[in-house]
Amino acid sequence: MIGKAALAIKQINNLIEELQNIKNPELDAKKTQINAISKTIQQIERSGVQVPDDLLTIQNKLKTELNEFDNPDDVLLFIADELSKSVRNIRDPYNKTSDATIRKNTFKGRISRDIPTIKRHELQTIIIETLKEFGGRANANDIQDKLAIKLKNKLTPADLELLDDGYTRWQKNVHWTRYILTGTGVLKSNSPRGIWELVDNKK
Repeated sequence: MIGKAALAIKQINNLIEELQNIKNPELDAKKTQINAISKTIQQIERSGVQVPDDLLTIQNKLKTELNEFDNPDDVLLFIADELSKSVRNIRDPYNKTSDATIRKNTFKGRISRDIPTIKRHELQTIIIETLKEFGGRANANDIQDKLAIKLKNKLTPADLELLDDGYTRWQKNVHWTRYILTGTGVLKSNSPRGIWELVDNKK
């Protein structure tokens, strides 16, 4: 079993190294642009001034273009998120610590993680419902616009935190949830870039 575990860890490390070594200047430029524009929009909103439509149009255009890339950062964040959940499920065979204590210790001193965020299973349900409203297939940006309306009164300050890539935490969680839905066969894995599509519209 140790051998299998070592092989699995080696494979994960090789994948992480491969993803970290991917260089895409065009993708990096898009991320820098969208980050700068997103921060500008937030500053304008904080000042109580209406955000110019042209600026919002540019932001949406950049997001659409960014969604067309195979972004290694999204995959790395997905791996980190899933591995952290797996680690939290491991019980110490020499110390009968309860799950509640493990969760408490895991987040101790990490203030941002003490603030609740919208649950992944709730996002899965809302994404599926939204896709059904679009007829089972839609552009990623259209889906996120619809989700923003549906989640308006459910998002916490942690969900609305702006990340380094210009996306808010809830938007990033939506992308992770999409990976999960694709991996579990709910969403098609061979859809055109920027398109999310249900495998079975009756789900």
